[in-house]
Amino acid sequence: MKLFISRFSVMCRLGMSEEEVIDAFRQEKFPELEMTEGYLPGGVKVPLGRVNVPFTPSGSGPSRNDEMISQAVSQIADVITEAKKRFTAERVGAVIGTSNLAVSEVEQNIVANSASPRQLCYDARLSRIGDLSGIFRKMTGCGGPVYTVATACSSSARAFISAARLIEAGICDAVVVAGTDTLSRIAVAGFESLGVLSLEPCLPFHRSRSGMNIGEGTAMCVLSHEMLGDRSTMLMGYGASSDGYHISSPEPTGTYAAIAMKDALKAAGLKSSDIGYVCLHGTGTKLNDGMEAKAVAEVFPDVPASSIKHLTGHTLGASGILSEFICSLVARGEITLPFHPYDSADVDPVIPEFCLVTEPDTVAGRPYTVSNAFAFGGNNAVLVTGPCRE
Repeated sequence: MKLFISRFSVMCRLGMSEEEVIDAFRQEKFPELEMTEGYLPGGVKVPLGRVNVPFTPSGSGPSRNDEMISQAVSQIADVITEAKKRFTAERVGAVIGTSNLAVSEVEQNIVANSASPRQLCYDARLSRIGDLSGIFRKMTGCGGPVYTVATACSSSARAFISAARLIEAGICDAVVVAGTDTLSRIAVAGFESLGVLSLEPCLPFHRSRSGMNIGEGTAMCVLSHEMLGDRSTMLMGYGASSDGYHISSPEPTGTYAAIAMKDALKAAGLKSSDIGYVCLHGTGTKLNDGMEAKAVAEVFPDVPASSIKHLTGHTLGASGILSEFICSLVARGEITLPFHPYDSADVDPVIPEFCLVTEPDTVAGRPYTVSNAFAFGGNNAVLVTGPCRE
C-alpha cells in the first residue's frame, strides 16, 4: 500500500513554519541555541533550543504544549479539512507522540501548592499525556481513533508507524501524525543528573563532544493512502526494534538499531545503495553516538549522514517527526543536507567510520532518505521516505 505524507506544520529552533526552515537552509543561517538561566541550580546557563511561542500559564487551563499543538494544527488545517471531506471525519484518525507533556506546568503547580519540600502537592490532572488525545480531537475534528504514543525520544517516529498500521489495517484512510515536547526544568536537570547534558553547544560525533542540548518543538502532517495537497512525499517503509538493554543507556553494539534499519529498508523494497541521506538520531553523547555509528557503518557505510540536534537541540518526543520532516524536505529537493559545523578531521576517531556530512551537500540522484530515532529502554524506530510516485 502506498502511503503519502502531506506537507508539514513545524515549530522548532530552526523556524516556525516549513517556509522558515527551508529559508534557513537555503541561506545557511541557523539560529544559535539560546544560553538560558533558570533550568539548573546556581544560575548556571545552558544552551537550549527554545521556540518563540508566547504563553502565559493559567495554572489549570491549557499547557504550552497545547498552545504549540493548536498553532501547528492551524498551519495544515486545509489538509486536515480535505482529508475529512474526502474520507469523512470518522475515517480520519490521529496519533500524537510526546514524552514530556505539561511537565513545566506541573513544576509551577508544585511550587504554588506545596507547603514545603517535604510536603509536595500538585494537581494530578495537569500530568496528562493521554489527555492530549482528547484535546487534539477537539482541535482537528478527527472522528477516527485518536491516541498518544509515549516511548521517550522515539515517540513521534513510533507515531508514524502506528498511523501507517491504522491505514494498512483498513481502520483509517488518513491519520494526522504529530509530535510535541516543551522545555522543562525536570527534563534538563534530569539529563544533567545522568551526566549527558552539555553546557556548551553540542557536537554530535565530534572527538570532543560532551553531551546533548535540550530543545523543544512541534511538527505535524497527514499520512494517507491518497495524496493530499501539495508538497507531498511517501513513507516507503519502516522498521522497529526493542532491545531492553538498559533503562537509559543504549545497547552498545548497535545490533538492534541496525536490525530496525534493515527492516525498514526491506519494507521499502530498497537497498542501502538507493539511499541518499540518513538523518541520524545523533544526540552528542558518547554512548549514543558510538552505538549509532556502529549501526550506520554496518548498514549505510557510504551514505551521507548527519544529525540536526546541534541545530534544534534534542526535542525528545518531537525529535522523530522533526527528523522525518527534514528527510521529507531533502526528498523533495527543497534543502541541501544538514551538515556538522566542524572539519572532517575532528570526527571522533574511536567510532567506526561512516559518511558524516561536514559541509553542504545534496542527495546526488538518490532521493530516498532514512531517519533514525532511538529511545530509553532500547526503543528504536526507523523510517524510509521518498519522492511521490503514482
